[in-house]
Amino acid sequence: MFDWFTGKAGTSRAGLEKMRTEFGQMLDAGRHIFETAANAFLGGTDVEVIRKDLFQTDKRINRAERQIRREIVVHASVHSRVDFCACLVLMSVAKDAERVGDYGKNIFDLAEITPRPPEGKHREALVELKDRISEMMASCREVFDSGEKEAARRLIVQAKKVEDLCDDHVRTVI
Repeated sequence: MFDWFTGKAGTSRAGLEKMRTEFGQMLDAGRHIFETAANAFLGGTDVEVIRKDLFQTDKRINRAERQIRREIVVHASVHSRVDFCACLVLMSVAKDAERVGDYGKNIFDLAEITPRPPEGKHREALVELKDRISEMMASCREVFDSGEKEAARRLIVQAKKVEDLCDDHVRTVI
């Protein structure tokens, strides 16, 4: 579906490679925000020490998302043989990558308003979950770079399991 995006469809490589690079950087920056904010929430980092970096990183993600969307529109306008469904999906995926920064900021907000980090079994479960999600985010970047469809499918299944686990934790806490 994304052959044109990866340059396999014989289209202009420079613009497509730029979009790929920007998207990869968005994934990396989202992971950075997530890890930094989660560490602050779990008690390992002072929020004031990370505030500026976290918000600057989020702004870079937002700019990259807007740039990718612009480049997709330009690319689709110039190249008449572009798959418009793929363009719309890529726009959606770029928006999802942008949301990771927003979710990280939500975790940062929790770190700011929580008088002390979680303790005991809740903390242990959250640390384990944070590590697992961080690993999945790294895998997401690897799968994106490699374009391995089966690895992507496995990652989606893994993400669904983590989503269910998160829902269970929320129900337990509530």
